[in-house]
Amino acid sequence: MIHLLILYTFTHYLGDYPLQGDYLAQNKHKQFYICFAHCFIYAGLFYIASGFDIKIFVIAFITHLIIDWFMKGILTNKDIDQALHLFVVVVMSLITLYM
Repeated sequence: MIHLLILYTFTHYLGDYPLQGDYLAQNKHKQFYICFAHCFIYAGLFYIASGFDIKIFVIAFITHLIIDWFMKGILTNKDIDQALHLFVVVVMSLITLYM
């Protein structure tokens, strides 16, 4: 379990920071298609990290889209935003292990 949490946490930070880039980071809250592209890239990393598990891709994509786009006016605190993302990482780790 711990190795999967480490892998998925690393995947999260890789997809949400360096692979997001400045353009996506600055515009993902302004244009839906940019947020969609960011979430697709992010979920694609989880798809690879999970050994190509489509369930993990779908969960990562939908939850990231909800947190980044649909809650953009509500989640103004980055710590809460990251806590929600990391909660999803824990849930995806459990799903990978037990489903």
